[in-house]
Amino acid sequence: MSKHHPGAATYDHLAEVALAIPGPKSALDIPAGAGPMARRSKDNGYEVAAADICPEVFEQKDIVCDKADLNGRLPYEDRRFDLLVCREGIEHVENQFHTIREFHRVLKPGGWLVFSTPNLFSIRSRLSFLLVGGRRLNDRPASEDYVPGGPAGHINLRSYLDLRLPLRSAGFRIDKMTTFSYSITSLVWCWLVPIIAFFTWMAFRRGKNDAQKAANRQSYGHVISHDMLFGQKLIMVAQRE
Repeated sequence: MSKHHPGAATYDHLAEVALAIPGPKSALDIPAGAGPMARRSKDNGYEVAAADICPEVFEQKDIVCDKADLNGRLPYEDRRFDLLVCREGIEHVENQFHTIREFHRVLKPGGWLVFSTPNLFSIRSRLSFLLVGGRRLNDRPASEDYVPGGPAGHINLRSYLDLRLPLRSAGFRIDKMTTFSYSITSLVWCWLVPIIAFFTWMAFRRGKNDAQKAANRQSYGHVISHDMLFGQKLIMVAQRE
């Protein structure tokens, strides 16, 4: 990249996760922003498409950036891409079920979805919700000047468990979750981990059938993992079944 972009280290880590997946050759970066993820993908030999609700901010001269609204239908045919990367986008849409169905539609069978979003299950976020009702102690209510069809802030923050349902219902298999950096505040409160693990186990041990019990076991392993309890970002990797 010719310029330093905010969150460059996060882009580096997300690219490391996404581009380590074997096999993919065509990739969609959405929302692309200035294009650092698209740049990394192209430099690694991918056939790259980029899209954003404000394509005028895109800076990569040798890559086309299409205009696309994650709240609507994406401007791509069915089963086009092997890989779709969505950095910090899923929390900006009105309906994650619709957006994830669109991700599923444009991915090839066996294609991969990698996305990042703020982690609401870190110890810091849990304590912040208890004290101020937001994911950080200095959180404030979301801006109320949102206009449909335009850029939006964090209008629809969702936790790992909230995002599992639209992923599974759309036809994705959740492969793994990871994080980028740990929160010092969460690490200070690490003594809460046994308490969180116990009450989570008590809640998750119930299941109506074997499939739900298996999903609960996977969810439990993720929810009490170090990445979830201490990580500032949630990075999820899922495959189109």
